[in-house]
Amino acid sequence: CIYFKDIIIKVIVGTYKYIIKKERKEDFQLFIYLLLSSFPIAIIGLFIKPIIESFFDNTAYVSIGFIITSIILLLNKFIKNNDVSSYTFKNTFITGLIQCFSIFPGISRSATTLLGSKIAKLNNHKGKEFAFLLLIPISLGSTILSFFEDKDILFAFSPISFLYIISMLVSFIFTILSLKFIFKINQERYYSYYVIYLLLFAFLSLTFI
Repeated sequence: CIYFKDIIIKVIVGTYKYIIKKERKEDFQLFIYLLLSSFPIAIIGLFIKPIIESFFDNTAYVSIGFIITSIILLLNKFIKNNDVSSYTFKNTFITGLIQCFSIFPGISRSATTLLGSKIAKLNNHKGKEFAFLLLIPISLGSTILSFFEDKDILFAFSPISFLYIISMLVSFIFTILSLKFIFKINQERYYSYYVIYLLLFAFLSLTFI
């Protein structure tokens, strides 16, 4: 939300103006596209939540997820960029559908949605922008759901609560740094290094199960 504050404010104001004055239709459309593209993963998450949670208890599944992510990164590297610079229902919904694969442990959401945007033929900048804007509704939804499920832990001020706070701060810092890195350079040339890291990590994880 902090990194994309300008776009978020633009979409909120544009949505309001479209509803009241029928102005700034494109901003309103982006708001609708974000909601519609988030439905598939939200529905799948709600219906098979127990199954997904069981995967997180097994290191082997996480390791397999790392291997799948490395394959996704290689696909991202070798699929050429397209030149579509406008959002449509089709290209945003395809990105949202591909995002569903990231619901399993070890599979990178950002790598998956970037691949989805390429399959949907969005250009490099718009693809990255929509892929990471999609993180906002998913994060808000999962945070609200987790809040109701784990509120006793969160307000107990136990050592577990402290770990929650630390993990949240670390995630926040590295998300900001990662976004700056991704949007300032052509990150695709670094995918090969990350693929090696993921495969090595997956191999070590499987070895020490």
